Amino acid sequence: MSQRSRSRKSQRSLSQASHENVANTEETAHNVVRYIILRGGEHMRFSQSELRRNVISKFGGKHEEVVAKVRVILKKVYGYNIMVCDATKGKEKHYIVSNALPYINDPMENPDETPKDISKVLILLILSHILMSKNEVTDVSLYSFLKSVGIDVELQHPLFGNVKEFVNKTLVKKQFLSSEIDVTSRRQTFNWGPAAEKEISKMAVLEFVCKIYKAGQPKNWGYQFQLATEQEFENDLETQPVAMGTEE
Repeated sequence: MSQRSRSRKSQRSLSQASHENVANTEETAHNVVRYIILRGGEHMRFSQSELRRNVISKFGGKHEEVVAKVRVILKKVYGYNIMVCDATKGKEKHYIVSNALPYINDPMENPDETPKDISKVLILLILSHILMSKNEVTDVSLYSFLKSVGIDVELQHPLFGNVKEFVNKTLVKKQFLSSEIDVTSRRQTFNWGPAAEKEISKMAVLEFVCKIYKAGQPKNWGYQFQLATEQEFENDLETQPVAMGTEE
């Protein structure tokens, strides 16, 4: 083999390794995001060693590169900031995750502007979170997300009322959500239910997420875009569905 051939082969190998490294970094970043969201209901403070031990064990020196991608995803998709604390000499680095969503005026300040179908806002938030979490979330993840946007399911909300009851009774009963409880861990999971799959467009929800969080175009979110496209095909949609029909 000539020196020129060896050089070309070496360049191809380096290029392939570079592409694989980028793909692995992206995948690890998404794994870290899922880990943070799932643990969000327990605490929103994470040590560097915890993340390395549970989700970044193979990356070593690439830790900061992964965290940089995590920061972008958390802010664009979930409205979270991830900040470094305890970074002083002799102390282990920790990260604090906080709400980065812009302040939204309380609708109760202008009751005339409060939409009559306010429950649809809550449904949209819930289904958006499930879709962006790859179509399944735990109760901890869902309730943590709602709390991050000012909806504490443990308290009576002035607009939405008893949110936990609305989620577990109304939405599950009307099949907008499917719910399962693990018999061992007692951990509850939620998915889009049959009624939501037939009546609510995932593409429209994805477009909503992209617009609200300025997270690019729907096609930039490969997995979610595929789910939305498959739903449109399966339902043979002629128009985007908008009716949610959850009123008692």
